[in-house]
Amino acid sequence: MPAAYWKIQVDQGETWRMVLRLKNPDGTPLDLTGYSARMQVRESVTSPTPLLSLTSAPGGGITITASDGRVELHVADEITAAWAWRYGLYGLEIESPGGETTALLKGEVEVSAEVTR
Repeated sequence: MPAAYWKIQVDQGETWRMVLRLKNPDGTPLDLTGYSARMQVRESVTSPTPLLSLTSAPGGGITITASDGRVELHVADEITAAWAWRYGLYGLEIESPGGETTALLKGEVEVSAEVTR
């Protein structure tokens, strides 16, 4: 199944969070025990260097709550305040304990410049 499209909007200088709750076809939470997750934002699909990289490694900006099927993305306000870029493309993936990668979301990231500093 292809990744769902979702446009992300971030206000520069503010903490950004997004929570996904993954479910089985019967509506119960997907057990994410042993899963990892990663997300990258790039200026374009072919850009060699990410503008932002998040992972589920400790302190990496992605928290997985396995029993609830919950994936939480988090970028602190001091990080968004330092962004000079205003637009990018992103992809979010999870990887099963067996190494199977599933693309969850993809789309655009738009950063609104901070006015009050």
